[in-house]
Amino acid sequence: MKLSQIIAIVFAVAPQPALMADDEEQPVNWVPTSVNGDFFFQMVPPTRRKEGDKYTVYREPSGVAYKISKEWKSQELWRTQGWYTFKGYLSTDRQYFVRFGPRAIDKKKHSDLALAFYDNGKLIKQYEVRELIKKPDLLEESEYNYMWQPQVQSEPDGFKGKTFHLVMIDKTTYTFNYTTGEILETGIDKEARSMHELLAVAKSAAEKKGKELFEASDLKKNFEEQFRFSNIQAADQWTVGLYFKGPEWTADLKPIKKYSQPCEVEAVFPIKEEKKIYVLIEPQEIDYAFEAALSHPFVAKRFSNNSATGLRLRITGDRLHRDTPELVKFLDKLTGTHPKDEELRQWVYIIIDDMRHQYTSIYLNTKTKELIYEDATKLPYEPILLDSTGKRMDTKKARANPLHAGEPKPE
Repeated sequence: MKLSQIIAIVFAVAPQPALMADDEEQPVNWVPTSVNGDFFFQMVPPTRRKEGDKYTVYREPSGVAYKISKEWKSQELWRTQGWYTFKGYLSTDRQYFVRFGPRAIDKKKHSDLALAFYDNGKLIKQYEVRELIKKPDLLEESEYNYMWQPQVQSEPDGFKGKTFHLVMIDKTTYTFNYTTGEILETGIDKEARSMHELLAVAKSAAEKKGKELFEASDLKKNFEEQFRFSNIQAADQWTVGLYFKGPEWTADLKPIKKYSQPCEVEAVFPIKEEKKIYVLIEPQEIDYAFEAALSHPFVAKRFSNNSATGLRLRITGDRLHRDTPELVKFLDKLTGTHPKDEELRQWVYIIIDDMRHQYTSIYLNTKTKELIYEDATKLPYEPILLDSTGKRMDTKKARANPLHAGEPKPE
């Protein structure tokens, strides 16, 4: 597999919020078919009923193999009862079924079911993860479970002629006699890659590209006297919450100047024409933003009570914040105006880190020193507007203030 393909796979998978390593996938009906399409297997999840605060199962999970007639009618051949799987394969002759085990959670003994073979719905052989993994140290753990299969491999799992093919995360391959479940042969899939391996390859390529772009950019010349750069990367991905989508260059910037509190910058800049880092922000704007934030009573109070540990400023190519739609939504609600582009550049997004592993995010207007934060004691969260002294502003007065005389809020 080419490096570009690996990177494409990683960044196609990584940003998706749907199902991560510790998320619990919900059982659903699904139907795999035999290779020639003459037979199919319907997997039916358990049915639960809520009784008080608990759910009880009143119908066990089941699976049914069907034959499809020439008239397109289905005829039941055999069925299973008492187990559910998210992944399984039906043989061409409909007689055999191979199911994969549920989410693996036994991180000490690795006793979780990996594979089970069935003949007309009857179990003939099964294997636990520990019976198949050759190098347990290569199992990739998350908080609650672990992965025992690779993310990509040279050949897919499944029926292959008169055998069944399986690849483990340590690159070990197995060829099974699916009529008995016995192992016929073991081997190595050199092209198999786990998620961690894919991320490492993608990160290495992104770091190389990012440094090449940085060395050839005006950004290096304009910023290196005021900042130290780290975690430089460039890739065809997008960060959630940005006002733009497309190739981006990212880095962490540590100010050389010593502020009264620890400060850093998280930068995400667009890449134009595949080789230019798009930056309109000047170092002086960042400096002014930190000074303005540290002097605001709302921020200063969090450091005075010894809970805050530092500030993080998130910037993009031409503005001192990332999620412009969110900022516009807050301003629309609080001031009744829709700010123009030049006014948006005055707003900076800063995260106040906390020693309790919590944080507070704020928007600060570097010109008026007005500050927006969300009140987390109410659901949904309520945006609050403060003036330069830290006093809560009346929404009606804010709407009438000439400083907010931007475009009327769209109806």
